[in-house]
Amino acid sequence: FDVIVAISVLHDTRDLQKTLQHLLSLLSPDGLLLIVEETKFHRSFDMHMGLQQGFDVFEDEKLRTNHPLLSRDQWQEILATNGFGESIILNQPDYVSDFIGLDVLVARGPSSVKRFKSIEFRNFLQEKLPKYMIPFDFISLDNLPLTPNGKLDRSALPSLKGRERIAQSKINYVCPQTQNEKLIASIWQEVLQVDRVGIYDNFFELGGDSLLATRVISQISKAFQIELPIANIFEAPTVAGLLEKIETIHSTTSDWQTSPATALDDREEGVL
Repeated sequence: FDVIVAISVLHDTRDLQKTLQHLLSLLSPDGLLLIVEETKFHRSFDMHMGLQQGFDVFEDEKLRTNHPLLSRDQWQEILATNGFGESIILNQPDYVSDFIGLDVLVARGPSSVKRFKSIEFRNFLQEKLPKYMIPFDFISLDNLPLTPNGKLDRSALPSLKGRERIAQSKINYVCPQTQNEKLIASIWQEVLQVDRVGIYDNFFELGGDSLLATRVISQISKAFQIELPIANIFEAPTVAGLLEKIETIHSTTSDWQTSPATALDDREEGVL
């Protein structure tokens, strides 16, 4: 966007720095952020605003020690430290707005903007990797969130699960056709507690983890009467990919094609 307007709203966010970083990511090169904010503290104002729900939801207490509002100097400092090249205050001296402290600030974004081109990156990966290894979606991060010990904080990573991904998975859904595909898909459905599984759906994107992967591999090994290493589901986390691994193991066995189908019939009757 060329211009983003935020009227008396930014102080009501939990973390101002994160909010400003999000806004900066939405601006085109040399884009403008126009802010209207209260920058002077009046007790009568605080008594009135303090009764409004949400006025004290801020969590960045290192920046805002005991009040959600920032002074003019604080606004210009935080804008500068979060990537805005310059900022000015448009209020004229001795006006009522200047006395009240209701300031209009304009900040300019950087002249060049780096964009993560997910489509180009996906096209590159499709030339190098098989289909089942292509990630479903990508999220661009400026920095990886770390724990106090300096390790990756997985709980702070943004989630890829959402309506867009669900909608896309429905579009790309490929129904299991063979008995072996249906058998593996039915095991996934039971363990993951999902309504349906396509042959190209990613096990981990459907909610799987290492513990659930152990259960899945155990049931598949029993159904196909083989010893299937758990590493296979990490290397091929789709029904189609996993079936290819199983076929490789069974390549020297003559009657394996009929055994899984019998196991599927037993599962439908509640035997397994």
